[in-house]
Amino acid sequence: MNPELAAAFPEDAAQIDGLIRKITAAFEGVPRPMITRSVAEAIDDLWGRFSDEEGDRLNASDPEQVWTDVTDDQVEDSRGYFTWAGDEGWLFYLPAHMCYMLRALPRQGSSDVYQYCIDRKPCFGLFNEVQLECVREFMDLLRKYDCHY
Repeated sequence: MNPELAAAFPEDAAQIDGLIRKITAAFEGVPRPMITRSVAEAIDDLWGRFSDEEGDRLNASDPEQVWTDVTDDQVEDSRGYFTWAGDEGWLFYLPAHMCYMLRALPRQGSSDVYQYCIDRKPCFGLFNEVQLECVREFMDLLRKYDCHY
């Protein structure tokens, strides 16, 4: 937890810690998507013009097997991921992005992830009710800290 937030707003810090725990439990066991970070980057860079074999190689080059394996640096490097992700990718990578953002509050100044969540609601088709509640709570906190632009 961000010590700056914990000192200034202990109730918010407790809420954020609780939401991170809720996200971790709600998204446990989510399967790894075929469109991983490297595949999405190739779709963007190559306009999707690569072979199935190249797609498999790119997928295999991403080390994360569960979403909790995704590091903060990988989140930072893959903020455009959601443009190219399918529903499976949203289910797998969004919890890593949400937890990253929550740990950074209130230092994080803006969130493209927030805008993706607003613009791409159809991508939540695979989410269960508890996972959707995590997304709603996440977005409420970002609005509270003006991180939604």
